[in-house]
Amino acid sequence: MRHKDPVKAGGKALILNSVSLLRTGMLSIHKSRAFMPILLASERVENGEYRANRTAEEVYRSAGGLLEAARRPTGGFPTTR
Repeated sequence: MRHKDPVKAGGKALILNSVSLLRTGMLSIHKSRAFMPILLASERVENGEYRANRTAEEVYRSAGGLLEAARRPTGGFPTTR
């Protein structure tokens, strides 16, 4: 992210693609740059193992986990514009 030029972006926030429960550490970038995340709810961690979601219930639980991670003060991002 440090290599992206904010001037070339016309003052718009960067788009951070494919933030999943396996990569929530990416959300800490908000401390240095504004960004708009694209959350990916197709993966989960189950019993310490990475797994692909296959059912609507798994996707729903992953989406809830992503929102929880995003709202965390230590690793998330502000939820208001």
